[in-house]
Amino acid sequence: MKIRIIGVLFVLVLIVAAVLCLLALNKNGNVNKDLLVISGTSNTDKSIKDVDVDVLSSETNSYKESDFDFSTETVITIADNDSKVEGSNVKIDGNTIYITAAGAYRITGSLSDGRIIVNAPKENVKIILDNADINCSYSSAIYVYKSSATMIYVKEGTTNSLIDGSTYNYNDEFSSEEDEEPNSALYSKSNLIICGKGTLNVKGNFNNGITSKDTLYIKDVTLNVDAKNHGINGKDNATYENATISVNSGGDGLRSTNDKDASLGWIRFIDSTIKIVSQEDAIQAETDLIISGGTFDITAGDGASSSNKVDNSIPGREMWGRGLKTSSDETSRKGLKTGRYLLIDNNPTINIDSVDDAIHSSGSIQIDNGTIKIKTSDDGVHADDTLTINDGTITISESYEGLEGNDVVINDGIIDVTASDDGINVNGGNDGSGFGGFGGNINVQDKNEKTSESKTINADNIGLITTASDREDKGFSKREIPSGDFSGKPNGMKRPSSSGDTNTPPEMPSFDGGNMPERPNDGDENASQIPGNSNESNTASYKLIINGGTISINSTGDGLDSNGSIEMNDGYVIVQGPTSSMNGAIDYENSFTLNGGTILAIGASGMVQGVKSENQASIMVTTSESNNANTKIEVKDESGKTLIETTSLKSFNNIVFSCKDLEVDKTYSVYLNGALSTTTTATLNSASSRFGGFGGFGGMRGR
Repeated sequence: MKIRIIGVLFVLVLIVAAVLCLLALNKNGNVNKDLLVISGTSNTDKSIKDVDVDVLSSETNSYKESDFDFSTETVITIADNDSKVEGSNVKIDGNTIYITAAGAYRITGSLSDGRIIVNAPKENVKIILDNADINCSYSSAIYVYKSSATMIYVKEGTTNSLIDGSTYNYNDEFSSEEDEEPNSALYSKSNLIICGKGTLNVKGNFNNGITSKDTLYIKDVTLNVDAKNHGINGKDNATYENATISVNSGGDGLRSTNDKDASLGWIRFIDSTIKIVSQEDAIQAETDLIISGGTFDITAGDGASSSNKVDNSIPGREMWGRGLKTSSDETSRKGLKTGRYLLIDNNPTINIDSVDDAIHSSGSIQIDNGTIKIKTSDDGVHADDTLTINDGTITISESYEGLEGNDVVINDGIIDVTASDDGINVNGGNDGSGFGGFGGNINVQDKNEKTSESKTINADNIGLITTASDREDKGFSKREIPSGDFSGKPNGMKRPSSSGDTNTPPEMPSFDGGNMPERPNDGDENASQIPGNSNESNTASYKLIINGGTISINSTGDGLDSNGSIEMNDGYVIVQGPTSSMNGAIDYENSFTLNGGTILAIGASGMVQGVKSENQASIMVTTSESNNANTKIEVKDESGKTLIETTSLKSFNNIVFSCKDLEVDKTYSVYLNGALSTTTTATLNSASSRFGGFGGFGGMRGR
């Protein structure tokens, strides 16, 4: 009986499969499927541990050019009231060209006021732009109403243009004023591919330049977009491969906005050249943003020096590192912004000049390598969860805070930070700072929620997550913090857990009338009301981990600031810290554990803290008077050997120093401008030399 049932089921499966295959074939014999396979789409019923990343990596962001190879092509010569067609499946009505079936269509000529509409349901359409100029005063120049996928192929050696009008009418059967479809010079309701080695200029006078409501794939082409609002929008996801893109936009530059499906809403760049001048976010992904090689030149919101910048002189911002916003304008003007994960690898060159955070994630950030230069009036690199830097050269020449995250892990790299507040801030909280808050519609929850199943993000598992329903309750709201042994190179970026507690974040203090609360003293019964002063276990997890690299910090606020602890295992760190005694070159809530490396921290003595080690000595020196900027600083051992030498960038009266050559109970001499200033004895605990600081009010800037 069981064998018979199994046999019947097997036959039924074969019949269903045969029917589906027949339905998938279009009349040209091509498989009519989603040509741009979204990673994770067919795996939403699986947990992350069950996803075969190797299989998905071959499908992610790929399309088959052979699906657009047609045996013949239809030639359409466009001209005002005199367009002609050589072939079939094309209808001409005045200056409107209708493409009604699968096939390849070569467009040449110009229209001063006309458009092309694609209405080929569930079929593949290839439009070859061959020195074509289309201007439409009342709608999109090209409107893909229905297709399985449409390829805009820009012929090599040609220059083409698409321009829409500043106002649209929605009088035809294909348009919807209620849904504002279309609303871009090039608008597609299905998968859109733009490729070829020619040049395409797009002018979006009404709203956006280019919009795909499905998947967008741009390859090889040179694309110049000027848009009243957003430049290019691939709603479900967008991939830019070997493309040269220039965008000037009144809104976002490049974006992906699907917030309904956790496997979508991502952007991936592969060896592309990107230049963006945007009045809002330059690049914004609802979920993941992957940068793999290429060159990026980004200006967001007229840059750090614009009149819209954050005013850091507001009382409270300088004092505690957090203050009130300067404007009620909630517009987000970030350089790179993502709602979940941001990965930078394959050695890209990135220049960002932004009003708001230059690089921002409402989840985690991982920088594997590259050359990154940043100017911003807010944070240089900000992650609501973990910021991991594995290598690269990062220069932040202007910022409010340089590097910021719930946890910051630095494994290698050359990092140079100039900050008007903290250089590196581990704040244990989400950031609604700057303009526009989060990278996506994210509700970040408690920092103690852990994950049992996690993966380091890479280009192969982009978009992978649990089910779409999990995303609403878990995927976007889980926060993860590195735990355990940090002496190695931890996987700083982790996927959300599919299970876990649902603790809510601690209540933030209210600032009546904009007045900042006073710092509580040790033992103050109200201390737990202030983030960074609670003795609860939730503060102990905020960590700054330095495993290597060369780090230089010039900060007006705290140099290294952690609301939890600091651990240094290797590397070279020099902090040119604050001149004000309300901040310290080193500031932590719990401890600074030094296991190796070299650190020199100079600044004001009022809030200074030292370091503690089980195996490496350190010294702390406070001078009786303030020393001027450009003071030469030398530390020498008993034999006169110079262990470190530098020149101060600003005034100071405190020095904290440690390196592997320091020995416990040995005497060391500090020289200032060549003259002996003082001698001191090295200990394993210079932290005991002065009173402790407060660890900062990380992550509390008001929106």
